[in-house]
Amino acid sequence: MFQKLLIVLVTIFFSVAAQAQPENGMNFDAKLAAGHTAYLGGNYQRALSIYESAKAISSGNALVYYFIGCAKAKLNQYDEAISTLKIASGIAGEKDQNLHAKVLFIIAMMEEKRSSFDAAKIAWSNYLSYAKGHADTTSFVSVAEDRIKVIEVKEQLLKDYAAIKKKSPGNGN
Repeated sequence: MFQKLLIVLVTIFFSVAAQAQPENGMNFDAKLAAGHTAYLGGNYQRALSIYESAKAISSGNALVYYFIGCAKAKLNQYDEAISTLKIASGIAGEKDQNLHAKVLFIIAMMEEKRSSFDAAKIAWSNYLSYAKGHADTTSFVSVAEDRIKVIEVKEQLLKDYAAIKKKSPGNGN
């Protein structure tokens, strides 16, 4: 609870600081805060633009790629979001295991959301493997296991439906 309150207060602080300066004169943290303000306000295109300008300042920062990926996902640019999140994952690596796990989780959710069942199962398996190998991270092993099972059920239902549809009258049989 305290951690969430602290995050909100820090975001508000940086947002106020960011609004007091022209965008092109902001430092990295102020740009991230301004991006967060736009993102939380539902202006994902503006957030993306601000996060991209923050990336120009610190292109080796995994968090900026994470935020860019999240903004792209909100804009339904899933391929670009996943590619960007994979960059975040690579940069975070073992240096920031919690962020790495979080990125893998979000990639799996995106693959599932766009109904890429094979890709989603692979992504959930990647997340599951990482989470099991890094027990000290904040991870949700049971969620990954459950999502893989749900995807397998969806796949089977689609196969069953296709077989029924093929046998139904009016389908040239």
